Amino acid sequence: MRSLFFRIFMSYWLAMGLVLAMAVATTSWVAWQRMKAFDDLEPTVLAESATAALVNGGVDGLQTWTRDQNSSLIAPNIYVIDEDGHDLLGRMITPSLLHRSELAMAALRAGKNWTRWPRYMAVISSPLGNRYLMVVSAAPSGPLAAFGDLKIFVTLVALALSVVGFVCWAVARTVSGPVERLQASAQALASGDLSARVGTEISNRSDELGALARDFDLMAEKLRSMLASRETLMRDLSHELRSPLARLRVALGLARANSGSIEIQLFRIEREAERMDGLIGQLLRLSRLMNMELRPELVPVDLSVLVDEIVEDARLEAIGSDRVILWDDPGEVLLNVDGYMVRQAIENVLRNALRFSPPAGQIAVILRNEILRDEPGHATLLVQDQGPGVPEAELGRIFEPFYRAQNSEGTGVGLAISARVMALHGGQVAARNRPEGGLEVKFTFPHNQPLMA
Repeated sequence: MRSLFFRIFMSYWLAMGLVLAMAVATTSWVAWQRMKAFDDLEPTVLAESATAALVNGGVDGLQTWTRDQNSSLIAPNIYVIDEDGHDLLGRMITPSLLHRSELAMAALRAGKNWTRWPRYMAVISSPLGNRYLMVVSAAPSGPLAAFGDLKIFVTLVALALSVVGFVCWAVARTVSGPVERLQASAQALASGDLSARVGTEISNRSDELGALARDFDLMAEKLRSMLASRETLMRDLSHELRSPLARLRVALGLARANSGSIEIQLFRIEREAERMDGLIGQLLRLSRLMNMELRPELVPVDLSVLVDEIVEDARLEAIGSDRVILWDDPGEVLLNVDGYMVRQAIENVLRNALRFSPPAGQIAVILRNEILRDEPGHATLLVQDQGPGVPEAELGRIFEPFYRAQNSEGTGVGLAISARVMALHGGQVAARNRPEGGLEVKFTFPHNQPLMA
């Protein structure tokens, strides 16, 4: 029973089953004991006791005697019926019992000697000549009479409520404990404690609350990582912006000194300004992608043509570094994508491969179109370099916003843009270290995949 829903469902059914079994068992026991008491009945003794009560206490004494005889849970029901056919205690008489009683009373009024008196009937006579018919019945006198007097009924109800209450308490405890723990962790996280976690006691559960706890801990860890990354980003941005600004000031100082290298200094100023502009542009674009301000404009695009253009541009950048980009056009791979977004996603990865590959290294770009028989299929693009790779522990985080792998350059924005673009297209991007060395980044483009938020 791993599902919380199933546990609650079965707990209520168990409680109902226990209450039903208890009611049936009690009713059966009372009925059995009454039948046994009825078989052991001595009508003559009862009639003598009832006559004595009538003689000593009158009708009130007979009523008291009848009430006392019926107070036991397992005793048969004793009726004392007057000549008008009414029970002295005002109880309802069943039609069959009433019919037999009327026959007996009619025989008494006619002065007949009824020789076939049933063993459960007897005549009680008062000193004044009033006659009553005592009838003993094993059947209950009413719908709830099988439960005995009010005390027995209250006891059974209390037992039933105890069973249901215990089951409900256990279910509530099962739910409320983890929920309170989640609430406390959420409040601690909201107050700024980024180390707040639900803990393994709850997250190790195999039901929905365990899954919720694991999701909460994962969310808290990602939030902590994101805030830590942003703090790192602020430091990195300060450094990244301070460096070009310092070079700009130096270049301006040299230009003012009219040292004969004005053209060189102006070129340097332009390059540093473009670098700062590009960095700020990347940050703005990532922010718009994360906040859903940019949505893909899907049009049919031949992915092989798009990748060919990206590779040619990258080869121009690789001139002078002896790095080689290997690319073999596989033919038409038609997808509905936003060409501009996809271009930027692939360029970010390919530029990283160029940056980290050693001189004279090779970068392989491989495009495959996998069409399945019963499914839409997908296209995959692999970018493989011969660089140092990424520590295994950091592979899953290099696509997080503002995260930078150990000893890496940049601000951790480019790969985050690539990951967000692929998510918006219903695809994904992942990285792995190649056994022969270097990093492999894999883009997966599903065919006819709806957009994802």
